[in-house]
Amino acid sequence: MASVAVVGAGLTGLAAAWTLERAGLDVVLYEATSRAGGVVRTERADGFLAELGPNSMSAPDVSASAVLGEVGIAGELVAAAPEARRRYVVHHGRVVPLPLSPSSLMASPLLSFTGKLRLMSEPLARRAPGEEETVAAFARRRLGREAGAVAELATTGVFAGDAGRLSARYAFPRLTEMEAQYGSLLRGMRARRRAAAAPRTITAPRSGMGAIPARLAAGISRLQPDAAVTGIRRDGRGWMLELRTAGGRERTQHDALLLAVPAHAYAGITLPDELWSLGALAGIAHAPVAVLALGFRRDDVGHALDGFGVLAPATEGLTLLGVIFSSSLFPGRAPDGHVLLTVLAGGVGQPALADLDADALEARVRDDLARLLDVRGDPVFRRSARWPRAIPQPELGHGRYLALADDAERAVPAVAFAGSWRDGVAVGDALASGIAAARRLRDRLTTSIAPAGAIA
Repeated sequence: MASVAVVGAGLTGLAAAWTLERAGLDVVLYEATSRAGGVVRTERADGFLAELGPNSMSAPDVSASAVLGEVGIAGELVAAAPEARRRYVVHHGRVVPLPLSPSSLMASPLLSFTGKLRLMSEPLARRAPGEEETVAAFARRRLGREAGAVAELATTGVFAGDAGRLSARYAFPRLTEMEAQYGSLLRGMRARRRAAAAPRTITAPRSGMGAIPARLAAGISRLQPDAAVTGIRRDGRGWMLELRTAGGRERTQHDALLLAVPAHAYAGITLPDELWSLGALAGIAHAPVAVLALGFRRDDVGHALDGFGVLAPATEGLTLLGVIFSSSLFPGRAPDGHVLLTVLAGGVGQPALADLDADALEARVRDDLARLLDVRGDPVFRRSARWPRAIPQPELGHGRYLALADDAERAVPAVAFAGSWRDGVAVGDALASGIAAARRLRDRLTTSIAPAGAIA
């Protein structure tokens, strides 16, 4: 039986290790911290259920759905309330509905009459230039300045990033593919809406997103926390890993290697000559994000909270990036007579905010909450998390990082790479990335590889 080291026990590494173990391989999953799950963190107290990382997921692909079913999560998923399709945005200091279709955008106060005329002419917009475009350039070329600015809000909601730096091709590949296929986003949206069997559903486990890594981890025989991989080198036909553990320095040997660490973690690993180029992954920018989960008495919040949440464009000059109406989305997120708001702050636009302690950040965002959602009184529940490198940013030129991983997998036997920097930042993307990398590695391994053992 071939021995495989999976490095990194976030969602991607957990999915990879689980898949490899089910393929009959001898798997050890190494995690540098004391807990598996990466940025997924669910906390429960006083009748509240707070998500301090991803709060939900849209329909994952077939492979991820199958794994969720096999670990017993699929049966625990609950769909978000119907009103979750409603989104809000701050416009001139007021909370207004965010248009989710071209027709609703035409009726929105977010566009002037000129902006609406420009949107109607989208099918006549010039085609893509030869060079790679930013999200901002792509959106404004297709939709015009005003509608493009509305579309750019997706970079805040998904990446906490800057539309002027993110690559349209890698941040929102479905949109650039739609333009290539249909020659128009409006035509493409209509065509795909007709072809879709059902709208994409937002779901989460009833007990919180933390149930996903917990269930995956329970199905992995050898998960080693507090084991930071600090060095990798070739050892014959296999791989020698240098570890920093609670017991000191250790070495262990494996036949194959799957790296599922965040891109920035490559800076802390000494790589062998065969993988030296992968050190460049540490250059991928990341958005820092601070999360505040605040519970209030329902009577102390004037807004109906009848939607997914509200996004705040940078032009509004607010502290917060957005607010998720957590208790409106799923049952059991707040006790009777209370609501739960999840506030996001920081991002690439205001990174210093993600460094503030919870009390200082709460003091800053309370004014925003009062203005936007008519929040009065003090919260009765507080939980927080700071993620200094929360979300990888697929900026212009991101393709060079993907090419490094592709080239290394082709050139070096028994190695694979996975992660949100490679395959997308959504929960479903992270799971699918680990599963796909595990399958690639499994297919490359042969029965001629002799098992390896640990070296003291």
